[in-house]
Amino acid sequence: MDIFVSNMPHSATPSELEELFEPFGGAEKIKMLKDKFSGRPRGMAFVEMREGADIKSAAESLNGREMGGRVLKVEFARSRTQKRPFNGFRAKKLFEKKRGKNQSMQ
Repeated sequence: MDIFVSNMPHSATPSELEELFEPFGGAEKIKMLKDKFSGRPRGMAFVEMREGADIKSAAESLNGREMGGRVLKVEFARSRTQKRPFNGFRAKKLFEKKRGKNQSMQ
């Protein structure tokens, strides 16, 4: 299970996050999120814990902890399957439902 860390300082590095999670069994993989246009860090990361690591106590202990002058928000990451798909045509389908398919083309 992954942990989602937000409200990190933008200057945070993966090695700093590794040190933070080391007392709880360590982090196996860290993915720091970046802005897709500027490439700068967004202050958020996904942390995948090692096998046998105490994930629950890590999330509870690190939530509210200060890092670089900011208070961290640490929670369990939701899986991507919980997200509803969006195909871009929702408005058109709703419009057709209200007016009927034959009337929407007039």
